[in-house]
Amino acid sequence: MVDYDLAIIGAGCAGLSLGARLAEQAADLRVVLIDPRADYHDDRTFCFWSDGSAALDNLASARWPAWRFSQAGGATHVHTAPGIAYVMVRGADFYADARTRLSGTNVDLRLNTRATRLEETECGVLIHLNGANALKARHVVDTRPDRAAPALLHQVFLGLEIETDTDQFDPGVAGVMDGLTGAQDAVSFLYTLPLTPRRALVEWTRFAIRPTAPDTLRADLDAALTRNGVGRFTIMRQEGGVLPMGAVASPYSNSARIVKAGAGGGAVRAATGYAFQRIQRWADICAAQLAQGRGPTGHPREPVWRSAMDEVFLKALRADPQAGAGYFMSLARRMPADALVRFMSDTAGPADLARVVTALPPGPFLSALTAAPHRSADAIGEERFA
Repeated sequence: MVDYDLAIIGAGCAGLSLGARLAEQAADLRVVLIDPRADYHDDRTFCFWSDGSAALDNLASARWPAWRFSQAGGATHVHTAPGIAYVMVRGADFYADARTRLSGTNVDLRLNTRATRLEETECGVLIHLNGANALKARHVVDTRPDRAAPALLHQVFLGLEIETDTDQFDPGVAGVMDGLTGAQDAVSFLYTLPLTPRRALVEWTRFAIRPTAPDTLRADLDAALTRNGVGRFTIMRQEGGVLPMGAVASPYSNSARIVKAGAGGGAVRAATGYAFQRIQRWADICAAQLAQGRGPTGHPREPVWRSAMDEVFLKALRADPQAGAGYFMSLARRMPADALVRFMSDTAGPADLARVVTALPPGPFLSALTAAPHRSADAIGEERFA
């Protein structure tokens, strides 16, 4: 006997996305979502490029028809592509939409509950909980980040949604990489999402060999805002985290009943950190499989060419972070906007890949291509600063 057909461990982006689809497509399945948080807050921002047809595009609270790359003390490139916008979905809106879709359905959302151990048996998985009786499920999807996973680099960020006393921002252009600079241990930049002339989400982001302390990120963010002439401001909210950049091996690769998903299961694009639309595509596939009476599936394997290209790019960045700002600016300068968007959004064709290769300096990337695979024990998974 089992209590549930499926248990989803972790009710963040991946867990809620799958749960919401199962509530609509597989009403005969008994599903439980387990998460230690007591409630949801506006602690996250999901962004992607969209032509209007992307999953959950209807939840977008802001769109930018142009997006900007700039190098500290150097050039600026503003990209546009016909019919394409850079889109922002607030965490609060995503959570509210998912909970509405779960309400009154076969999916049981259990907050303030932590899964402490998974014990696989012959007929299911025993899920040990803190302060509650264990549950048994036929299958488990574990979306928790793996803090011991190897990574080539870490994407570390701290963001503030701020409101200024005077007009400071251009709501028509998103700064996806502003003030790019390379240092001995990281490539850093300011991520600017202007919501009104006086309100914006600003994030200091580092592609770093090792994670960076929040206090250091905040000091770097304040300095970047000062350089850009942003004066007094009021902080409306804060967000932050650490994303592993590189292939993550599933700890359940030999399991018949447990699969890994989310940041710890391959949802995060290795070379960019984008994950939202990848999670939505996986949730569609996994829900359809479960609705057909089969077991769950983890994230699809990366195509060999994309995995290889991302690894080479990350290895080149890790070998010489000081040169990293130039790599990104070269892509922005030499690639057509629509081709770069397709590459960043996992829809690149052969011609786009050729443009990526020719846009980058050959020497560092040939060296990275021949370097031994990197396996590091200093990596951690996604964590929240706020």
